[in-house]
Amino acid sequence: MRLVLIEDSATAREELLERVAAESTLSVVGVATTASQGLSTVLISRPDAVIADLSLPDGSGLDMLREQRNRGYHGRMLVLSASPHELSAVASALSGANAYYDKSDSLDRLIMDLRDMAKFATLHRYRVLDENSQPPM
Repeated sequence: MRLVLIEDSATAREELLERVAAESTLSVVGVATTASQGLSTVLISRPDAVIADLSLPDGSGLDMLREQRNRGYHGRMLVLSASPHELSAVASALSGANAYYDKSDSLDRLIMDLRDMAKFATLHRYRVLDENSQPPM
């Protein structure tokens, strides 16, 4: 599964890159540190999922997520934040995010969810191939 990571914290970014690199079904195809870089990186790389920080130096991660959806991005959007507040999770969902993770305690859950998404995507591809295959003669 192809991922774009939009995270301004070097520490969080490096930890996520290291964790994703350990997963055989996941690959990072783009990294950005600002909302504007994130918009262009997603447009160019067309990932299966975007992991975005809620708070970015040049604007809100929520505004960037809304803009991704307005530009026609239909992949998964996952929000990562240092703010564990329920209101942030609700605002993320209203902005088009599929999931919300707290940086302080949810990285294991994020990686687990990414594994599951990759597994589902693989199963879906096989199912489509099976449905499109010709019956034996």
